[in-house]
Amino acid sequence: MNNIKQRKGDIIMTELQKKLIEAGYPKKEIFHHETDLYVYATSLTKKVIDKWCKENGFNREWHCPIFKDQITGRPMYDCAFQYDVREDWITKTIDKKFKWAIENDQEELDFFLDLLKLGITLQDIQQYYPDKYEYSKKFKEEHGLI
Repeated sequence: MNNIKQRKGDIIMTELQKKLIEAGYPKKEIFHHETDLYVYATSLTKKVIDKWCKENGFNREWHCPIFKDQITGRPMYDCAFQYDVREDWITKTIDKKFKWAIENDQEELDFFLDLLKLGITLQDIQQYYPDKYEYSKKFKEEHGLI
């Protein structure tokens, strides 16, 4: 079983991230520091994390210890190496590229070629900029980029 990365569409997530989201844990309450995944300790996260640890032969206290969040005072799990930072990079890069292109009146073809050079796909745009997806898809189709 691949514990490091699972694909969901073209977005890469760790297996634990995927399991938490599929179980109904709110994505907006998933935090991280570098590749360490932080989620609030709830009955849902306990169930998912305990099961994940058992399936993989991990010690929960070692792989996902609980700490007290200094901002909220709530307990959180700290699961080492279970957050994929690629998602943050894609979000920030697409946002920055769209803003720069608008502010600098960049040619559309150059804009989309720049995204392709960075490895940012139409699926990434659909995931992170759904309001720009149809426009992006149409332009890419019309210009032979997909």
